[in-house]
Amino acid sequence: MMQRTQKYRIKYSKREKRGAVVALCLLAFPVFQFLIFYAYINFSSVALAFQDRTGAFTFDNFRKVYENFFKLTGGASLFTPLKRSLITWSFGMLFLYPFSILTTYALFKKVPGERLFRVVFFLPSLLGVIVMTTLFKKLLAANGPVFELIRLFGIKMDPRVNITGLLGNPKTAFATIIFYGFWSGIGGNIIILTGALSRVPKDIFESARLDGASFMTEFLKISLPLIWPTISMMLIFSMSGIFIADSGTFLLVGATSSFMEVSTMGYEIFMIMYNMAISGNQSALVFGYPAALGFTITAVTIPIVLTVRFLIEKFTDDISY
Repeated sequence: MMQRTQKYRIKYSKREKRGAVVALCLLAFPVFQFLIFYAYINFSSVALAFQDRTGAFTFDNFRKVYENFFKLTGGASLFTPLKRSLITWSFGMLFLYPFSILTTYALFKKVPGERLFRVVFFLPSLLGVIVMTTLFKKLLAANGPVFELIRLFGIKMDPRVNITGLLGNPKTAFATIIFYGFWSGIGGNIIILTGALSRVPKDIFESARLDGASFMTEFLKISLPLIWPTISMMLIFSMSGIFIADSGTFLLVGATSSFMEVSTMGYEIFMIMYNMAISGNQSALVFGYPAALGFTITAVTIPIVLTVRFLIEKFTDDISY
């Protein structure tokens, strides 16, 4: 005798149905943004990289990228802005991230003056990038308060820097931009790392103090391993911008005549689009070159990101607490 399988229908309450509708409404907007401003734009950019002025298939845009990288047609090579992007990224990896981690732990342990340090480091995140870059330029202008303090203490500076300011002099502009990127990047890192430290059970720190662990011992042997998953996530995320690392160059120096002294790859791509916009030339051929340049950078970056992710997951343990 065959047994019939009885089907059960799950009945949802009105409250659960209303909750599902609210959740769908909340998800609809970000999904719509993702489809329009990420999926559609990137798909169009990839297609445009293989099109000429008439929309026909071509590899000419990639040929131009190759020629500009190896300086086969005259003009400035793209290796110079690429090198500056790598310098900017390396400075962040070697100095910004370690300093952010140590500073976060110090603030978490409430060292003397931690409230003042929080204000100083969070200021760029609170005021916004436009306000902060404008304030930063005013502070470092030739007649700004920083140079007034330098003159007050009798510190000798290059006469050209006294006239143009640090951002206006080609010899000091790039180092100043890196310093701004260092300062402006600390606040965001501290927010992420503070959240990771806050999840660590307080009993672990109390036990370490009872065992006589010093500040650095507690940091290196307890806190750092426990928040390593967050640090590794930040490292993987930063790898996606290894070739286009930029510290707000355009907002700090604008489209100046000496921009090549501070040009990074991200700034270079932006200036191509910027010059195209102000010239009114929006032909497919003009769009195709920056699209091909971006596609090339992405194609090189993806294997690097995936390799770094694989190595991190292979040689580090996932910690849960």
